[in-house]
Amino acid sequence: MKLNAAELSGWSVRSLVVTPELYRARLDKRYVRLGPSGDEVALPCEGNLETPVWYTNYDPKSQSLASEKNKLTLSQGSCMRLSKESMSITVGLYSFAEPLSLQAQGPERNVRLDKALEWFTLSTKRQTDHQVSTLRETLVGEAAGFLYEDVPGLIPHSTKYEKVRNNYYRLVLVGERTIVAIDVYGTPSSSIEQLQAAAEPVVRALRFEKQ
Repeated sequence: MKLNAAELSGWSVRSLVVTPELYRARLDKRYVRLGPSGDEVALPCEGNLETPVWYTNYDPKSQSLASEKNKLTLSQGSCMRLSKESMSITVGLYSFAEPLSLQAQGPERNVRLDKALEWFTLSTKRQTDHQVSTLRETLVGEAAGFLYEDVPGLIPHSTKYEKVRNNYYRLVLVGERTIVAIDVYGTPSSSIEQLQAAAEPVVRALRFEKQ
């Protein structure tokens, strides 16, 4: 699976590789770094990596990660950061050696994707809407919300109000052995329609390769 960045004219593109060793380390530890602290590519990609981690290893019964029960091996992964004017998109492509149904079966698939849509570590967030559906044989998850920062109040450690930094839209596609996680960030005034429209050419530029 790959993203043909040449079809995304006008976007600046930076990318990094997510190795099977990095993915395994994320399961064994609480958090891993994909690059230097504060790096404009590594930081959002670290948040994007939470999508396959929580989808493949979330246990609905315990409502927590069950990485010790992991049956899947990441065969290859990559993450791209696309930037254009006031819009930025993080695209994570994750391919697994085994079929995802080995780990996530039946109704658990929707519960796991719900959690993956909610959980990412980029910043403080509010999710305002989400939905999970099926298109042909692909599980599709969408979520929308905003990222914010707390504005300190007069009392120490208190919050006067939440300052919205960005609106965001998340699109996650789950296939037989692949997970595509697309995070779109716009300005606080960006509508969900604008953020969804920005994700469309990324989806069209995806190329799925038979394994």
